[in-house]
Amino acid sequence: MSAYENPLKKELGARKKAELKAWACLGLEAMVEVVQEKEVEKQMQKAEMKQQLIEKLAKQVAGVLEQLEKEKKNKIEREKQMTRIKKQVAEMKQQVAEEEKKQVAQTQKQLAERDEKITKMEEQAIELWESMRMEMEERREQIRALRNGTEELAIMIMEEGNGEEAKREKEIGTLRKVAEQLTFAIMEEESGEELVEKLNKQTQKWRDETQGNELKKALGGLEL
Repeated sequence: MSAYENPLKKELGARKKAELKAWACLGLEAMVEVVQEKEVEKQMQKAEMKQQLIEKLAKQVAGVLEQLEKEKKNKIEREKQMTRIKKQVAEMKQQVAEEEKKQVAQTQKQLAERDEKITKMEEQAIELWESMRMEMEERREQIRALRNGTEELAIMIMEEGNGEEAKREKEIGTLRKVAEQLTFAIMEEESGEELVEKLNKQTQKWRDETQGNELKKALGGLEL
């Protein structure tokens, strides 16, 4: 019995070992599959992360390119603005230069007109001064003639002396006073018509009172 069981046990043991071996193989394969799946998953995760990184980098590159394009456009726009500004500055400089030329020309014209006016005023002043000088000389001649005539008339009246010397002296004093007042009127360019009329009346009175031809001749040159 034991001899029979021994081979059976051996067979059963062999089968069990085979099964265990099979299970061991299956377990190993399962583990390998799990490991492979995990590896695949890791690779997929890595690939996904890589893809995400690539997309992120692509977005960054696109952003940089877009920024560069904007900067390029801005640079072109700034260059256009600078060109416009330079043109405006050049135009303004030209306008300023033209305005300065106009102002210089206007100033020169004004200076020329002012010099001409000054020259005319100087000429007028010279003419006025010459006229005043001549008028003053004429006044001096009139004053000298008046004084000389008054003195001559006074001498002639004194020489007539017909016993009325006091009266004649008074009339001579009056004549000299009137002549002096008339002299001041002439010098001050005031109206001396009243004084002249008074002197004419006094002279006419002496003419009426005097009978001598010599006195009449002397008085004939003193009419005013």
